[in-house]
Amino acid sequence: MQGGVKRLFRAGLLVGLFLLASGCASTGTSQCTSPNWERLGFQDGEEGRPASWIEKHQDKCAGEGRLANLALYQRGHQQGIKAYCTPTSGYRVGSFDRSYQNVCPSDLEPAFLGGVRIGKQVFAIRQRRSDIENRLASIRAMRAKPSLSTSEAARLIQESQQLEAQREQLEVELNRIKIEAKAYIEDHRLQ
Repeated sequence: MQGGVKRLFRAGLLVGLFLLASGCASTGTSQCTSPNWERLGFQDGEEGRPASWIEKHQDKCAGEGRLANLALYQRGHQQGIKAYCTPTSGYRVGSFDRSYQNVCPSDLEPAFLGGVRIGKQVFAIRQRRSDIENRLASIRAMRAKPSLSTSEAARLIQESQQLEAQREQLEVELNRIKIEAKAYIEDHRLQ
């Protein structure tokens, strides 16, 4: 009977080691060791990547002898696209001037694109504000020169005041657009 207990113990030990090793393999650096195709599809969809992105995973995994599970990937991708195609995500895409890959289904695309439109307004204002700040820094540097004539100094002061006023107007506009974005996102969340 003791031999049977030893064999059972060894078998249990081997199974435990196998499970431990396979658990470690799935957390390794290669997504191909034990790929979760549904999760990869979801992540790609959530990032706004087209379903054809699976080809990049396939190319990477083919060298390791792994084949993609297209059905699982597509199921995950569809769920990820639903998470991506929201007004909030569209706002982020627009406000960071990212490109849109035309991945949203027709029922979700209008609200997503509305978010993109508002986000692009935010991006444009931030760009303009950055240009003004750069010009103001340049004016400060020019005004610090000892060889600056009185008339040139007066012109730079006037330009600086105009730019400061424009920057204040941009801040008001930016706040207005952010309020509009919040309302737009909330309106579409309730639908």
